Amino acid sequence: MSDTTYEKFAGLRIYSQNVYKKYDWISTLLERRENLSDVILIQEPSWGLICYAPSMTDKCGDPIIGMPSHPSWWCLYPKPADQFSESDRPCIAAYVHQCLWAMKPKLRSDVIKLRNIMLLTMNSLRGQLHMLNVYSDSTGSAIRALSTLESIPSPIGYLGSDFNCPSELWDPEFSRRNSPLAEVLADFAYQHGLYYRQLGCPTHYPANSDNPSIIDLVFLPGNDEESIISIGKRGESDHCPFFVELRFPILTGNKPPSIKAGLEADAEFTSDIIDSLNVIAGLAKPQSRDNIIHITMLISECFAKAWEAHATPSRTSVRSKGWWDKSCVEAWSRYRESDCSSDEWRNMQRTMKTAKRKYFDDKIESIADHNKRPWDLMAWTRARKPDSSEAIIFKGEPCLTTEDHWNAFQETFNSAHKRDTYPTRLMRAIHPKPKWAWAPFSACKLHEALTGCSGQSAPGPDHITWTHIKRFCVDDNILKLFVWIINVCFVMGFWPDSFKTSKTVIIPEPGKKDYNIPKAFHPIVLLNTLGKLFVMEQPLVLSLLILSTLQFGCVMEQPLSLLSYLFDLINYASLILLNKLSILFHPIIVGPCGRYYKVQGWAHV
Repeated sequence: MSDTTYEKFAGLRIYSQNVYKKYDWISTLLERRENLSDVILIQEPSWGLICYAPSMTDKCGDPIIGMPSHPSWWCLYPKPADQFSESDRPCIAAYVHQCLWAMKPKLRSDVIKLRNIMLLTMNSLRGQLHMLNVYSDSTGSAIRALSTLESIPSPIGYLGSDFNCPSELWDPEFSRRNSPLAEVLADFAYQHGLYYRQLGCPTHYPANSDNPSIIDLVFLPGNDEESIISIGKRGESDHCPFFVELRFPILTGNKPPSIKAGLEADAEFTSDIIDSLNVIAGLAKPQSRDNIIHITMLISECFAKAWEAHATPSRTSVRSKGWWDKSCVEAWSRYRESDCSSDEWRNMQRTMKTAKRKYFDDKIESIADHNKRPWDLMAWTRARKPDSSEAIIFKGEPCLTTEDHWNAFQETFNSAHKRDTYPTRLMRAIHPKPKWAWAPFSACKLHEALTGCSGQSAPGPDHITWTHIKRFCVDDNILKLFVWIINVCFVMGFWPDSFKTSKTVIIPEPGKKDYNIPKAFHPIVLLNTLGKLFVMEQPLVLSLLILSTLQFGCVMEQPLSLLSYLFDLINYASLILLNKLSILFHPIIVGPCGRYYKVQGWAHV
C-alpha cells in the first residue's frame, strides 16, 4: 500500500472534439493542451501506420499501427480485434494527462466493448467518476447501442461528444427533419439522471453545406449547477470543440520519495551511511546468531534513517521538468523577491540554460560511457509498450482500487504459499549425506561479485543500489564487515530476515492480446541489494570446491552456467557407465542456506 499524500484541485478540465481523422491536428492538440486540459476526448481519431519498428524477423520492420502519442498523455481507446481492418478501427479515444495518475483512470471494457462508445472510470476522494465518450454515425448505431446497455455503473458524471443527431430538442432553430433517435437519446440520459446543457451556438460546420447544426452534445447530472461549458474554435476540423470544467475534485499525488543520483543529497546520503557502517563494524566480533541479527538490524536501521533524512517526494505537475534543480529554484525565488526585475529575469534564464545543458550532457555521458546503451535514445523506433489501461477483471468483478488489485494479484501469484518447498520434500525423500566443508568468503570474491553488477538495476526496499554498495566497499572497515557477515551467516547456517525482505513489482507481459486479466502480468521480486550481493558470492565459492581455477577457461565470468555444465557432464557420464555399473553413488552437496546439488555417478567419474 502506498502512503502517498494527495491534494485537491478545483475541477476536472475536459476538452472534446471530433477531429475528422486528422493525425496532425491530434498531435497539435496534445502539445497545446498540455497545460490547459486534464482529459481530451476525441471522436473519429486518426488510425493507421505510424512507422516501422526494427524487427528480428522482418527486414522491413514490424508495422506500428495506432494513434498519435505524447509523453505527457496516456492514450485509452477500445482495442480492435484486427488492427489492420477498417471496420474494426476505434471511433473514439481519450487522452488522460499523466498528472492524474493518482486517480487511476481505467477503460471499462468489462462494461462496454464497442468501437464507438467508451466508458472511462476515475477515482477520487469523493468516489468514482464515470464518463461516456460517444461517436454515433449517420445511422445512429451508438445511440441504439446505448439504449440496450443495462449494466452501466452509476452515477454517470459526464455524457458527451458527437451524436450526429440533429433535433429541435437541443437546436430550436433547426427547421429540417428531426432525427428519430433524438427521443431515444433523451430518454437514456433522463434514466441516468442526466440533462442536456445548452451550448448556445452551432457546433458542426460541414464543408459541403452552408447550414451549421448542433450535433455535439453534453449531458451532465441534474444536480450539477457549478460545472462550466464553453465553445472553442474549430481549428483544422469541421466540428467546434467544447470545454467542460466539471466540479469534481481531482487528485494529484506526491510520488514516493527519491534521491537523484549525482546530486548533493545523494553524496550526503552515502556519507551518512558510511559513517554509520564504520561504527557498526566495531561491533562485529562474536560469531553468534543473536549478534548477526543485531548487526543486520543496525544496518537496516542506518539505511532507513539516511533515506528518511535525504529523500524528498516530487509532486507530479504539468510543468515538471527533469532538468529543474536547486539552482533553478533559487533563481526563481530571487526573481519573485525582486518584483520581477529584468536583471533577475535574465539571470534566471541563464541559470535555466546552464541547468538544461548540464542535465542533457550528463544524460549523453551516461549513455555513451556508463551503461553504453545508445539505443535508449531511439525509443520512438520501437514497438509501443503494452497497454494496460483496461480494468483488470478478477472473479467477474473489475479492479478499480489499490485494494482490489492487491487481492487479485495476491490470489493469482501467491496461491502456492502454503505448499512444501522443494528442499522440505527433498529432506524427507533422501537419507542424510555428509556435508562438505565450506570455503570461507574473502574480500577478493566480494569485489569479483560486484564487478558485473549494473548501476541500472532497480533497488529493493532498502533503496540501496549497486552504485552505493560499490562506494561502501571502498572503505576497508565496511568491506571487512560485509565479509564477516556473509561468513558468519554460512558458518551458523542462518539467513537474516533483512536479506529476505523484498518488494514485488507487477509489469505487463509483452505480446498479450488483452490485459484485463491478472495472468497477462507477471511479478518481479526486488530483494535488498546487500542480500543479493551475498547470494551472488555463493556460486563463486562453490565452484572452487569442485574445479581448479585452471579448468574454468572461458566460463570464468559465468559461475552459475559453469555449475550447470559440470553437473550435466557428470550425469551424462553416469548414463554411459550405467550398463557397466550395478551400484551408483549419489552424493548431495548441501549448502548451509538450503541449497541442494544432486550429482549422479560422482565416485566413478
